[in-house]
Amino acid sequence: MATAQEESKVASHPAYYEMILAAITELGEKDGSNKLAISKQIEATYGDRLPTDHSALLSESLAKLNKSGKLLFVKNNYLKPDTDAQPRRGRGRPPEA
Repeated sequence: MATAQEESKVASHPAYYEMILAAITELGEKDGSNKLAISKQIEATYGDRLPTDHSALLSESLAKLNKSGKLLFVKNNYLKPDTDAQPRRGRGRPPEA
């Protein structure tokens, strides 16, 4: 049986991945959202249910999402990758075969 202390450790909010994507969607900024705006949106939505080390967890989650390719980091803003976009080509002329 779980003790009261163990029960309080169980998160009463969704995973950070879900909260971050929801915050970016709700903010709806064309050029993406910065970490501060994402954090404020999450705090406004989940407020008292967040852990005390929310800022560190958010930074860690954003870094993981960026590294895995689920988020893009452009000009200090995070945004969802466009799944319909054409792949970007490199600069200049392609090398000869």
